[in-house]
Amino acid sequence: MMRETLLAVRGDTFDPGQVRKEIEEIASAFGEYLALTGSRGSSKHSALGAVGKALQQARRAMRGDALFGYVRRIHEQTTRSTFTTDALQKLDDGLRKLDGLLSDAQKVPPRAIGEILSRIDYATYYNVRKREADFFTGWNKVARERLLASGVSAAGKAPKLKDARNGTLGEEWKKAAEDYLASTRIAETLAEEDEENTL
Repeated sequence: MMRETLLAVRGDTFDPGQVRKEIEEIASAFGEYLALTGSRGSSKHSALGAVGKALQQARRAMRGDALFGYVRRIHEQTTRSTFTTDALQKLDDGLRKLDGLLSDAQKVPPRAIGEILSRIDYATYYNVRKREADFFTGWNKVARERLLASGVSAAGKAPKLKDARNGTLGEEWKKAAEDYLASTRIAETLAEEDEENTL
């Protein structure tokens, strides 16, 4: 949730709520990028990866092609890939919107940029964690339906996705896990995470 306070900027007040839509669009594009590349880790820093670095550089007034080039290099280092992908398109989309918002002094006065970047940072973090929770909630639903269809009570805990996926529970569960993963737009690395740490 974004707090709705007014910021005093050079004697004028600035309402960050005026750019809430833009903040949420940027966070959504960055969240999609991170889901497709497999943001990992329990800390905010590790979960945001290249996006967190982009926001740090934007705070230092890096804009335009310099920001795009810097973030592209971070992406290459973390993913070991230079190929254009759907994930990179989402990253570029978020960066374009971020650059446009911060470059428009009519919308965001220069002294309010730090506050806006903080809001984008936390909105992106929320987006990433919500996607993770939704991903595992979806798997639990699929697993419970599968248990019920096989005549087993689904009252207990559904098997973990990583256990189903590695074949420990048999080939049918492995196929169900792979089918679920293929039906989502999320990186395979997330499937290796421990659900209990993300829910």
